[in-house]
Amino acid sequence: PDTWNRYQRGHFDLTFDTMFLGGTQMCKLYRNFGHHRLSDNWHSKDYMMGTMLHSQFELFEDNTFLAGFEYREDSGKVYSGGIPGKYRKNEYAFFSHDEQKLWDERVILNGGLRYNEDSFAGRIVVPALGCVWRITQKTSLRTSMERGFRTPQLNELQFFATSNPELKPEKSWNYEWGISHHFTPGTVVDCVYFITKAEDFIAVRAGHFQNIDRLEFKGVEMSCESILSEVFRLKASYTYLDSGYYTTGRPEHELDFSLLYKREKATLSLTAQGVDNYFAADNRQNAIPNFMVVDAKLSYDLSASVKVYLQIDNLFNSEHKRYVDLPAVTAGVYTQPPRSIFLSCLYKW
Repeated sequence: PDTWNRYQRGHFDLTFDTMFLGGTQMCKLYRNFGHHRLSDNWHSKDYMMGTMLHSQFELFEDNTFLAGFEYREDSGKVYSGGIPGKYRKNEYAFFSHDEQKLWDERVILNGGLRYNEDSFAGRIVVPALGCVWRITQKTSLRTSMERGFRTPQLNELQFFATSNPELKPEKSWNYEWGISHHFTPGTVVDCVYFITKAEDFIAVRAGHFQNIDRLEFKGVEMSCESILSEVFRLKASYTYLDSGYYTTGRPEHELDFSLLYKREKATLSLTAQGVDNYFAADNRQNAIPNFMVVDAKLSYDLSASVKVYLQIDNLFNSEHKRYVDLPAVTAGVYTQPPRSIFLSCLYKW
């Protein structure tokens, strides 16, 4: 009650799509920007801008090849509350991805490579490999291995007393094994076992952002999606995550559920999320109460060009808290909003 946050944020983008030389091309330009004044004397402005260029075409039969380039620039100016100054970083990447279908799509092979260069974190090469094997008309097996990374952001590098300009990018290897089965034409069940092995993970230690030792996450994801009738569709998923010592903000059990009703001009959706064994500190410390939250959304087509929406978040006004991974000392447990109602309209021309 004794604090306030005043935000002004904006965003715009321009996307151009075309078909040329037997393929599809996409170009996107974007920029978002903000101005923040907080009651603790924080005052800053920032922006992020960039471009994405993608080109997709077939090298030969049953093949899909994608190549592209991305560029992003981040800039922020701190007037007070942190380390005053103007800061900037940029990164760019070249990437490609290829998918090949074999033997009437019984086997699908895919692979990719990304070269990324960051003005602070340097260069990194990221490969990915995967395979899908349809062993029957109803059952498929898949596996994948890919390198992951996350470059440090400006608020971790320069904004705060906790910042560290010497941070290296987080790097990881991600492995996945999955199976899916169609029990009926409209019902599919999927199960995945995954392992993530990471190094140089960025976290606050001894009052500063640091790259910490290696860590390993592993778990299971199970989902079921079913078309119950012409108007009802159901989806449910469960995730078990073993994050070892690093339990901050990572629930051990998560259940998600959605029910969609669609008929003529109206669409109604109900979604629910529940978590268990949820902590705001590592080593299973500072437990956050378990919760289940339900949201609802109704849309209706008034005409071919006008659609209205009624959205209710936290339908049953559940009191619950979440861990929010905000910069520096502002990260922590925050009480979530009570029931919130939104009315909106979409017009197409």
